[in-house]
Amino acid sequence: MAATTIGWCAPIEQSARVARNGYDFIEAALGPMQLETDDGMADALTAVERAAVPVAVFNQLLPRDMMLVGPAVEPARIRRYITRVASVVAAASGQVVVLGSGWARNVPEGWRRDVADAQFLETVLWFADALAPIGATLALEAQNLKETNFVTTLAEAARMAQALGGVSIGVVADTYHLHESGELLAVVAAVAGVIAHIHVSDSDRRLPGDGAYDFAAFFRCLNEGGYQGRLSIEMMRDVSDEEMHRALAFVRTASAF
Repeated sequence: MAATTIGWCAPIEQSARVARNGYDFIEAALGPMQLETDDGMADALTAVERAAVPVAVFNQLLPRDMMLVGPAVEPARIRRYITRVASVVAAASGQVVVLGSGWARNVPEGWRRDVADAQFLETVLWFADALAPIGATLALEAQNLKETNFVTTLAEAARMAQALGGVSIGVVADTYHLHESGELLAVVAAVAGVIAHIHVSDSDRRLPGDGAYDFAAFFRCLNEGGYQGRLSIEMMRDVSDEEMHRALAFVRTASAF
């Protein structure tokens, strides 16, 4: 499995740095763009149109105070926000929008799980319907139990995406969450057909190659499943240019099957 394109997760303001360090695209964070304000929306449209590298993927989809399950869900607000997200993705010619946001889907104590399921699936379909006409896919990201209690394994995310077949919905295979959840790598090959995107970081959110994760086995499973898409390196700390170069070199080598 040789990744056709490799990106770096960062705020859109760092597109020039991402380009300078040799990456093919930036995976830009939507939540911090403040799309619910007119000024934020205008700034976001300008930023993606002027980015120094393609904005192929978006993550950090939601504002921190937007909930997808539980009693605080605001459907009208979510639908207005989705319309604005779709406009930004279209302006960037984006291909994938990642839905992680574990806090937003965390099922509150005492809240019925079947109601949470219905709330979450409704929002997923709203997003997918808004993205489909512009050729973009919504990618569900399973997150480990430290971050959410809802959709915590790749297998679970894949079952959900497959159940919603026929719409633009896939999943993200994230090496950090796979490692934290102790999920068997065999599932990566088994669900490769619905994987829309890859997130790469090592154990304990280290730079790829600096931890204990078995990247050779991971990429071998992707190769067995026939995955030929893009991937992004995702770090949750500031890194130097040297580290960005080192991570890119490692992933290129590790993914070259």
